[in-house]
Amino acid sequence: MMFFMQYNNVQKNPTTAILWAIFLGGLGAHKFYMGETGLGILYLLFCWTYIPGIIAFIELFSLSGKVAKYNQQKAQEISMMIGR
Repeated sequence: MMFFMQYNNVQKNPTTAILWAIFLGGLGAHKFYMGETGLGILYLLFCWTYIPGIIAFIELFSLSGKVAKYNQQKAQEISMMIGR
């Protein structure tokens, strides 16, 4: 039960990440959502070039896999903490 409480607080939703990338991907919103603050700031700095928007569009196709990998990593971290 403790695992699920902690996991529900940190897990990310693939649909939410994709929606952030679609609507505000050029500003790095999906990067901020995934906890990649440094890349999010980089996207913000270069948003006037439209390059982050193009990259965000390309990332749409792999974003759900990245979210699944993130969630799996967080689940392992929580189970290691609880197992101590």
